[in-house]
Amino acid sequence: MASKPIYEDEFSKLKSEALRLKKYDYLKAMTLMYYCGFRVSETKQFSKNDITSSITSGVLRSYISKQDIYRGIPLGENAKNELAQLLDECKSDYFIFPYKGDGLRVQLNRFIKKVLNTAYSSHGFRRGVIGNLIKKNYDPRSVQEFIAHSDVSTTMKYFDVTWEDVVKMAEAR
Repeated sequence: MASKPIYEDEFSKLKSEALRLKKYDYLKAMTLMYYCGFRVSETKQFSKNDITSSITSGVLRSYISKQDIYRGIPLGENAKNELAQLLDECKSDYFIFPYKGDGLRVQLNRFIKKVLNTAYSSHGFRRGVIGNLIKKNYDPRSVQEFIAHSDVSTTMKYFDVTWEDVVKMAEAR
């Protein structure tokens, strides 16, 4: 079963619990996933300087190893503000402590399942980003470009059509 999308309400619960427990690395990774649609493995690449320059320029530049591409993600004001606040929690040059292998993904998924429930995982952030863009009626190719899927058919798999959507379409005719 695919992970449920993580939208604003779920992100808010996760942020609150991460702050309460002082799990700042989790919060940093989740913020990058929520605003940019990154995979957990992609959040670990950024230095403190990368985040600082991204806040200044408004564009977060990243290397996506899965596709062997470089990507620029525009940052909105909310993303820039939240990332700026999280910079204060950086104790070294890393934005997120350099976890080995899948360590961060495994720990973050445990945390997400504990706070939300077992229907959620870190991949829910990508589902949420794509879902929000789809709900705002962005063209699937634009969504594909933003999320860095190599093929639009992958992006289309995230289109969750509901009965409510079908009824709205019928009423629009």
